[in-house]
Amino acid sequence: MSAFSERFDWDAGLIWRIGVASRTATLDSMKAGAMHVCSALVDTGATQTCIARSVVDALGLQSIGKIDTNTAGGPAEVNIYDAHVILLPNSARNPGGSYDHRPTVFKDMQVLEFAPGSESRYQSLIGRDILRVGLLTLSPDGHNSFAF
Repeated sequence: MSAFSERFDWDAGLIWRIGVASRTATLDSMKAGAMHVCSALVDTGATQTCIARSVVDALGLQSIGKIDTNTAGGPAEVNIYDAHVILLPNSARNPGGSYDHRPTVFKDMQVLEFAPGSESRYQSLIGRDILRVGLLTLSPDGHNSFAF
């Protein structure tokens, strides 16, 4: 079982640091920079994990199709991409920015494209497709933990 715990701001929402990589990327290539690191809002209302167009463009991902879905702004048709999603919790990072453990990689996921607001602090949404593999706990004092 893996787990991490860190602080968050109730007013800003639960924001995790993640990496997104193309489906063809290997773990070694991801460590060498073949992933896009971004902020992700943990969204318990999102069925699937979503990434912004800027992440798609940075990785050169190609859509594998479209799907009709409901968004916070209403119904929409959005692009689907095959990708790996890598959890990069701050609590597991060394002072120099490296990680001393094997990262948690959710392989071969189908992620949806979304349009974050212009003043958004995140470029991704973590959906229930990831959250359902573990137990997410939020405490009143601003700590969260995810055990999976």
